[in-house]
Amino acid sequence: MDAHENARPTYPRGLEMVREITEQSINVSQAALRACVKAATACKWLGRYLVGDEAALVDASSRPARSPRTIVAATALAIVERHRFGFMPSLLALRVFPRAPSVVCWLVRGCRFERPDAAEPVVRYEQAAPGDLRHIDTRSSAASSAPATR
Repeated sequence: MDAHENARPTYPRGLEMVREITEQSINVSQAALRACVKAATACKWLGRYLVGDEAALVDASSRPARSPRTIVAATALAIVERHRFGFMPSLLALRVFPRAPSVVCWLVRGCRFERPDAAEPVVRYEQAAPGDLRHIDTRSSAASSAPATR
């Protein structure tokens, strides 16, 4: 975790606070006041230190240990492959795989691929300078001279 040197509570500040409590027998609330944190934070850090020593004071990852709703890679690949060959996401969600249509659409949208039956890409052209390509109005003169009505 990136923090500036005076940020509280960081690992060094927490370790200093916990050592004051354990080695110098300072009251938890006094140590918390010195470290500019709440007494509850000081108790939490003290508990961590007593259970796991200095290593327990290091910031842990906030990522969950498991994700029960995660889609298995083989299932995701099967969904994408079937969509690639023409199955609509709503059909895949309702009949083939027991997933919400939004999840199937999310999977399909995340995979960029060329469909085998896709139309040829549109060929665009550019001119070197503005005005090189001129468009001619082919309407009749009677239609263009008539007043505009609303």
